[in-house]
This record gives sequence, structure tokens and C-alpha cells, in this order.
Amino acid sequence: MVCYSYAIHVSPFLKNLCYYIYNRLNQKVELFCDFYNKEVPLEGIELVQMDKISKEKYIFGFIRNKYYEKRKLNSFIGCLKNKLDKYKIIFAVDFLALDIIYKSGYNLSNVVFLSLEGGNYFKNYDSEYILLLIKACRERIIADKDRESDLKMLLNDETLKFKHIPVSLYYRKPPLKLLDSDNSNNEIKLIYSGYFADWGCVKEVVDIYISSGINYPFLLQGHSWGTEEYLASIKKITSFKDNIEIDTNFYDDNEYSQKLSKYDIGFACYKDVNNDGNFSNIIYSSGKIANYLWNGLAVITNIDSQLTRKPPFILIKNDPVKDFLKGLELYKINKNNYIKAAYKTANKYYNINNYGSIMDALLLN
Repeated sequence: MVCYSYAIHVSPFLKNLCYYIYNRLNQKVELFCDFYNKEVPLEGIELVQMDKISKEKYIFGFIRNKYYEKRKLNSFIGCLKNKLDKYKIIFAVDFLALDIIYKSGYNLSNVVFLSLEGGNYFKNYDSEYILLLIKACRERIIADKDRESDLKMLLNDETLKFKHIPVSLYYRKPPLKLLDSDNSNNEIKLIYSGYFADWGCVKEVVDIYISSGINYPFLLQGHSWGTEEYLASIKKITSFKDNIEIDTNFYDDNEYSQKLSKYDIGFACYKDVNNDGNFSNIIYSSGKIANYLWNGLAVITNIDSQLTRKPPFILIKNDPVKDFLKGLELYKINKNNYIKAAYKTANKYYNINNYGSIMDALLLN
């Protein structure tokens, strides 16, 4: 697997894909990447050592960073040369990785292109070049037919064909949330878990919570790889709220699952900050939603789809605060139904085992 400028260490789909392959073939996936957080355990993944480049000191930081990034990219391409020929299948994590594999001189006929971020990585490339590389791949995988349609429209090519695998988890005995038979506990524990980033609507979520006037415990848990300033702004606006907690620790999958399962409702809201369509039709492309559901949480979201108009989802639209409060009341009354619906929805749509035929066709043929 080749991954460049992509936070694989916080991607549940990529980690679970590797774990699925490991369990299916009893063989670890060798990973070529430019960065991996060592705090996150590698399960089913063998990290290939890459040459590192140190940043030289320049008077102007912009020149230094631009020079460093170009040199780093060229070095990464150089490291891959003559190293990929031994692999029967290579997964390219979105288009940056596919471009790098191609520039390293490798034949793309054994490459599986994973389109995870829609057209977000296409901005600096000519559409003909993009299509040349994607069509040369052995297989192309995307979350669902809607994301496929978006990509075809963006590239103006209806002949592209993709296999569909939603952002799914290879789940192993999730800590089933105990059903509250009498619903006697009226306290609802809320969580936002994911990137502290503008596209994750963290400020908007905090604003909804504060404006609602409720005092339920609310945890903001996640990471800020490249978005440290945004996290600082979140800390500032929540500093006066004692019942809002911020947690930036990394957890392995089991620890993370145990932590999530202690909460009742998770926030999964998105906005298209770059106006590039990356957050359109994202219902089956959200690792956040998959994790929430597998741990028995209801999901508050602004994604309007057929799936989100019923439990375990709480849809917020035109009047977010009003919709939020109404959703909390419905959850209180029907808590058990929301929990059951969460597990049922996770197993039906976000279980990587359900797409085993697609994976096995790649791995076993």
C-alpha cells in the first residue's frame, strides 16, 4: 500500500482494510508512507522504512517549506523505484499515491486505486492525465454509486467503472452497549470524535450545544494534524464550559471502541469548505459514522439522505438548535430503539465482511 500526505493512522477504513487482508491471507500489508504516528499501533501492517529528509534553514519559511515539500516528494518517488515490482497487488491511497506510483516507473496493471476523498486531490492535475492513470489500474474502489457519479461528472467520463466498498470496519466483538430497560437515566453523554477541522463543523457543533442551554457531558475527542490553530480556537470558545472536555490522545482500536461505547450520541456534521464536492454524498464515506454506529451510538448529522431520516440518526437541517433538542427528546423516549438501530445499521452497511467477494476477487485470483 502506498500512501502520501494522507493520515492513514487515523483512517479506520484503511486500517481495517489492512486487517481484513491480514486475516484473509495471514500476511501483513507492507506500507510505504511519508508519515505515520508511532503512538497508533500497527495491526496487520508492516511499515516499510523510507529515507527521511531534514528541513534546511531558510530566511523565508515559505521558500523553505515549498522547497522541502518538492524535495520530499521527489525523494519518496525515488525510494519507490525498483521496490514495487515484487508485489502482486498495490493499493494506491487516492490520487497523490497513484501519481507517485506512476512516476516511480511502475506498471499500473497491478494497482488498486482507492478513491477516498472524491475529487479533492485532482486540483493540480489535467483531467486527461487523471483518467489515463485511473483507467490503467487493475481495479478502482469507491464508497458508493453516488460518489462514483460525482467523480464521473467531475472528470466528464461516463465510462469509468468502480467497485463499491463503503468506509467499513472489520469489527471484532464490539462492546455491546447495555440496553437501559427502564430508561431511568435521563443524562445523555455526547461526543464529537474526529479531526479538529473546519470541514468537521466542530465550531458549529459547539455553538449548537451552547445555544441549546443543556448541560449534558460533552467530549470533543480527536486530532489536529495540520489544524492546530483550529483546535486552539475550539479550546478558547469552550474554556468557560465546565461540562465540555477536550481529549487529544491517540487510542488503539480496542481502547477507542471502549471509550466510544460509554457515550450515547455522536456528532458527524460536514461542510464543503473548498467547494470541491468532497463532502457531497458522504454518508457511506465517513469513518466517524461507522465507528459511532458500531459502538451503539445514535448519530447527529447534517447529511440529508434516505438513511439519515430515521433512527439511529438525528437529522439537523434548517433550525439546528431546535432539531437538536427535538432529537434529544426522541432519543430519551426511544433510547433502546436507537441503540438497536445503530448496531443493525452498522452491520448492514458498514461491515467490511459484507464486501468480502470484492476483496477476495482481488486477493485470491
